[in-house]
Amino acid sequence: MSFVTIQGSFGVRQCTSGDYVIGVSQIGFDRPPGLINLYPNVAASYTDVAAVSGEELQINSLGDVCPVRLSTAGTGCAAGDLLCPDNTGAAIVAAGGANTQFGGRSFQVGLAGEIVQALVYFGKS
Repeated sequence: MSFVTIQGSFGVRQCTSGDYVIGVSQIGFDRPPGLINLYPNVAASYTDVAAVSGEELQINSLGDVCPVRLSTAGTGCAAGDLLCPDNTGAAIVAAGGANTQFGGRSFQVGLAGEIVQALVYFGKS
């Protein structure tokens, strides 16, 4: 549920601030949410990544409506705000008139760290 950009041939990576957005990563996790891996003599752990290097990844692209995670570093968003990636690929509100590359428009009000529905489309603010 992060913004992604092109990397290499047929590859994508999570965006950082200022990257050209090509879409939003899939909802699914590399391992199902809440699945705990128990190893002998090791503390329980889990991951919430969408995919690891070499795995396939579904990308929501132009015209798709999908969930996007808002940055914990931001203040959230209002319905209708243009969204762009922060340094972790999470969504922050694009500054108007700042020539910022954006990747979508929020359909909902959301607080920092929450997930909102957004329309994926591209441009500069």
